[in-house]
Amino acid sequence: MPKAIPYIRFSAIHQGNGSSVDRQEELIADWLEANPDYERFNQSYKDLGKSGYHGDNLKHDMGKIIAAIDGKIIKSGDVILVEAIDRIGRLEAVDFIKIIHTIVDAGVELITLQDNQRYSKRRLNNDSSCLFILIGKIQQAHDYSKSLSKRLSKAWDRKRVKAVAGENVKMATPYWLGSDGKLIAERAEAVKECIDLYLKGRGHRAVLLELMGKYPELESVHPRSLKRWFMHRAMIGEWDHSRAKDESLEVIRGVFEPLIDEATFYKLQRVTKSRTKVMGPEEAYGLSGLVVCSECSSRYHFRRKRTDKGTIVYANCSKYLKRGMCSNKKAIPYEVLEVAFKETYWEYLIDAANEKMADESSQEVTLLKDQLLEHDVRIEKLLDLMLAHPDQGNLEKRFSKLSGDKKSLQRKILAVEGKVTASSFSTEDFNEIYEDLDSDPKHRRDLLKRLQYTIKCLGSSITVKAGPAGIITYNVHKRSQKHSCYLVERTEEEHEIIIEGTDTDGTDYEMSQHPKEVLKYAVRRGEGVIAAVDTNWDYLLEVIEKNGKNMLTKSSMEAVTEGDKCIVH
Repeated sequence: MPKAIPYIRFSAIHQGNGSSVDRQEELIADWLEANPDYERFNQSYKDLGKSGYHGDNLKHDMGKIIAAIDGKIIKSGDVILVEAIDRIGRLEAVDFIKIIHTIVDAGVELITLQDNQRYSKRRLNNDSSCLFILIGKIQQAHDYSKSLSKRLSKAWDRKRVKAVAGENVKMATPYWLGSDGKLIAERAEAVKECIDLYLKGRGHRAVLLELMGKYPELESVHPRSLKRWFMHRAMIGEWDHSRAKDESLEVIRGVFEPLIDEATFYKLQRVTKSRTKVMGPEEAYGLSGLVVCSECSSRYHFRRKRTDKGTIVYANCSKYLKRGMCSNKKAIPYEVLEVAFKETYWEYLIDAANEKMADESSQEVTLLKDQLLEHDVRIEKLLDLMLAHPDQGNLEKRFSKLSGDKKSLQRKILAVEGKVTASSFSTEDFNEIYEDLDSDPKHRRDLLKRLQYTIKCLGSSITVKAGPAGIITYNVHKRSQKHSCYLVERTEEEHEIIIEGTDTDGTDYEMSQHPKEVLKYAVRRGEGVIAAVDTNWDYLLEVIEKNGKNMLTKSSMEAVTEGDKCIVH
């Protein structure tokens, strides 16, 4: 059976809230019911919120239809169903005719459901009146969009002039602002708390779940809306009136009452860009999301198993659990993963604490550098526009202004960096920041995700990247039923440790080189490492039996007496 390929498009994203899609879907369904000789294609093509005037749809699903025709996936005898000819696009006549020619030349017919017209290569070649009417419709659609674009452009220009002059501008405002551009107190507080939780590592959905009890209005907010809020320049009182085809236009300051300061806003942008995946809702385990499969990069899933000695928690590759879709099928005991975590995560937290101290001690430099980066992006876009439209003198003026602003920012950065001395924070200050980051397991876990801390597993082997040591490996040897513990070999490769300082006599010194270290661990649920030696498994078991569960020792000790305790660092 020949195939019928549905295509739906509308330009403005707000049309998706109305009946546009429903109307087009209904027309397609009615046609298919009336034409049972055609089978609906196994894929629907939709360009929602994509401009036909600018040809944006050709970069998305309309472009995919053309590619499917070129690739013989959509074949001669098939038909494309659209509500009206302007759903295909609103380009200039010559460009539009090229698209129509590509479709009909392949033997594919175009059916417009609104006026029940059928366009094929044979009809357009033999019926000149049909061709003239089609060209007229194409020209009419383009002229309408062109006129509308000019009217909208003039309206935006008038608003921009008013905004620059400090006058009130009537426009749609984001959730936390009233029509007068002033903050709505309760909504502003809700958004501030959303920002605070997000910067602490919570995902968009988790933020809303945590706060909707306190702020009921957040129940109707979608996580994607929260993401858009965080990118909105109205947060710092600016109106970004950039249009799709001219993103280089400068923002106008002071149009709205600011919600947050610029330093927080730019930090929010950095965090948003660094978090490529949306955090899921709160997980039941402290290591959820931190353990991944070395084979397929999927997250590990934690499961409980009840035994006569209690509940065992172990982890498997989630992709393996889905009908064996990964070859990495070995389970890893949760208590061993906890040991690897506790021995390595703190180095990442130290880096985060140092970064926070640096942010607080050189906040002005950070802010200026963020602004400089933003200027670089605008200049790059403006250069592309200048290449595409070399005859527009206003673009050169904007380029000159942005270049001047960039040089000014560079001079400010040099001046401020010259004033910023070594951190004035004391050890106590650092410890306070570190303890704050380490105090809440949920926030710590989400922070470590953002810092890309991962525990990788393959078979019985666990690897963690940890500071100067590079990769630390934990291999689960076996479980000792007699001693109720897992025997784990921990390997830390040879690496350099450089410690710089000044001796008591005033001379500088540095120490380096940490030798390769292989330790045998005994790991027990709820207790962690109960014994560690650097020789063999028999000696490790001997140490456990002789000295009890609290004894951590190395073979270099000549004698161990009851009650002694030596911690392996």
